Amino acid sequence: MNAALSEAARIDPGVERADAADFLDRRTSNPHPGAVHMVFNTVAWQYFPRPVHDRATAILEKAGAMANCGAPLAHVAMESDRTGPGASLRLTLWPDGTSHEVGRADFHGRWIDWRPPSL
Repeated sequence: MNAALSEAARIDPGVERADAADFLDRRTSNPHPGAVHMVFNTVAWQYFPRPVHDRATAILEKAGAMANCGAPLAHVAMESDRTGPGASLRLTLWPDGTSHEVGRADFHGRWIDWRPPSL
């Protein structure tokens, strides 16, 4: 945690207040050659109103369709799947669109049970 906080202080990423789908649309509208562009969310998707949820899903699918081996896209989601314990950790990778269960996590970050994806 200390290393993450130090890095955040070093790069000063800022905080942007925006509608989730609008933000996602802006951030994924162009591929990022030479890097994996990662979208990460924690226990948010389930709270989006249906139109925002559907739009955000469509935006990710569109960004995934633009991804390629030189500019891949990754979506890491920590969301409730109602199976417990904790929340599901799921990794989706594009350009192929494969989805992998990579573990479970406590909703408040007290523990994480990582499981390597079967790639």
